Amino acid sequence: MDIAMLKAFFGWAAVVNFSIMVLWALLLFGFSQSFFGFFSKLLKGSTELSADTFAHINLQAMALYEIFWYVFSLVPWIVLSFCV
Repeated sequence: MDIAMLKAFFGWAAVVNFSIMVLWALLLFGFSQSFFGFFSKLLKGSTELSADTFAHINLQAMALYEIFWYVFSLVPWIVLSFCV
């Protein structure tokens, strides 16, 4: 595997993961009731989850996903693009 292939891999990984974050944010903020309704039906009977708790859990998960995106996709691409 050469540097160009690694740079392309991390670049596309950053684009795909950023798209996932944008889609997740659109679902959470734009369609919050239907997003919550889908997951409450999916988890029916296993837990009682309020809409506020659901939003809080999703915001925490999005923050963690963003940190992982920076560390494992964006930073390697930046290093390979500009420092090598």
